[in-house]
Amino acid sequence: MKRSSRLDEYFALEYIARNNPAMMKELVKNPRKVLQQIGLHEDALRCPDEVHKVIARTEKTVKKMEALGEINPIRDLPKIAKLVGEAFGEDFLVSKEPFGVRFSEPVTVAQPGWTITGTIRTTFGSSRAALGSRWHLDVDG
Repeated sequence: MKRSSRLDEYFALEYIARNNPAMMKELVKNPRKVLQQIGLHEDALRCPDEVHKVIARTEKTVKKMEALGEINPIRDLPKIAKLVGEAFGEDFLVSKEPFGVRFSEPVTVAQPGWTITGTIRTTFGSSRAALGSRWHLDVDG
């Protein structure tokens, strides 16, 4: 039987944690026991390298955005779009948020269907930008 990859284990644990709060609570109390119960290795608790690469690109871009100072949408959105394009590539995604904009970089990892998204949210009138990441399994293939 082929052992699953570290990334497969990580995402399996993420799925369980998001859908079973009682098991997550037990995991923080007794990680070895829970991992054994669900058949996962300790590496499932470690952040995959692919995620660190997305976060590093996102953090670097957030620092450049914050150097712009208070964000004026008319003046600064073209500058921000250029910074995001340099970091995420020209295929980056943009969505509207209350009082701001979210830029995203979806990155497929491990096997087709798993996607990690690095995001940057900028709020108009602020000098701060927020970063994040999330994962998604495309169950349709």
